[in-house]
Amino acid sequence: MKKQRWILTAALLAAALTAVTVIACGGGSNPADSYAAPRTVTYTGTAGGAYWTLVITENTAPAGAVALAAGYGPKAGDRYALTRYGSTIKRSRGRIKERSADGKELTLTKTDTNTDFITEVSTDGTEAITKLPDDVPIDTAYGGGTQTGGTATAIAPAQVSGTLTGTAKTSAGGPTYSGPALTFTHFDAYADIRTPLASAGLGNATVSGSGAFSFTLAAAPTVAPAVNLTGTFVSYGFAVSDTSAKILGIQSFYNAGDGSDTKQLIRENTSFDTTFYFYTDKDVTVRGVISIDATVAAIDLNLKTGWNTVVATNGGSTLLSGAPVGDWVVNSYP
Repeated sequence: MKKQRWILTAALLAAALTAVTVIACGGGSNPADSYAAPRTVTYTGTAGGAYWTLVITENTAPAGAVALAAGYGPKAGDRYALTRYGSTIKRSRGRIKERSADGKELTLTKTDTNTDFITEVSTDGTEAITKLPDDVPIDTAYGGGTQTGGTATAIAPAQVSGTLTGTAKTSAGGPTYSGPALTFTHFDAYADIRTPLASAGLGNATVSGSGAFSFTLAAAPTVAPAVNLTGTFVSYGFAVSDTSAKILGIQSFYNAGDGSDTKQLIRENTSFDTTFYFYTDKDVTVRGVISIDATVAAIDLNLKTGWNTVVATNGGSTLLSGAPVGDWVVNSYP
């Protein structure tokens, strides 16, 4: 199986994203007559095997308010958009009907069918979805019906260190690799840049003739400009909590830089969900949803200093911090 490229690849490097903030103003020039864009808050989580976002937008913007103002909390009358990211986008939209006294429970009314349902969110500043209804009603414009919800899991760091070991397969869930011993000297830096491992201060990965895999995660790899992903995430419009952080991502390994007999080593499962390994030199989050033409990409990374595991799902269009999945697989590339 050839490598599954994620959306932020060379094919899209020419795409330009422009963030626009629209401010509605009163008829006069007096600053007191001006109104800022409505404030918003975004809750995220995984439920029913999918990634969800709940965006609440303030119904009325008070004079002098600013977008994303600290301390904003949802209230009755505010607009909501609850979105499930999968092979297709599913969305429910409407208004908040009621918020419980403790702030955790939101009664939402889906506008197109006037359907009420309850969603629960965190109140500790983590902005997490904690529970969805078992059957989440979806707008008719997004296919109608319901999508599976239930108890939600917050996006939490998933750190890893030391030496990775395992048994390499010839396909996900398939037989163990058997053949010439392989030394993988290059890696995909998660930006379509096939880079020598040595140039990033990383040792080689190996697979023995009987399929034994080994790769030691360097305590502090060299994050060269060519493989530092921070600027890439920012240029695409994702929110990076600390743009001074240096982030390196390993998507897959190769036994050579180029050539017709290049072997690739990638960790994936039978659904083509893929595990990546990200290093950061400081705690950082990367978050957001972007749309390029008909492709929607969602990222929610909670990275802690050191190495972290990240899982790409939905054909690679959704990238989340999480426990590793899949087998180490050796295949030919291209």
